[in-house]
Amino acid sequence: MWQNLFNQRWRTRETRSVGTLASGGAKSESMRAFYGDYRISVLVDGSEVHSENATLTKDAGSKEVVITLSVAV
Repeated sequence: MWQNLFNQRWRTRETRSVGTLASGGAKSESMRAFYGDYRISVLVDGSEVHSENATLTKDAGSKEVVITLSVAV
């Protein structure tokens, strides 16, 4: 039972696609997650172009992570 809780119910593994981003455009996405440490990665065509760590704590309430990417033309 504890393995199911730890490996399935209490684990957050989320993949989101925000679609195509036009030059100068912006996209946002939100999700609910458990308290703890997270690594947020941005993939373009399957390759990681940006990553950063975030920590969610009970005392902090909600958390906003802003990632700014430049598009090469």
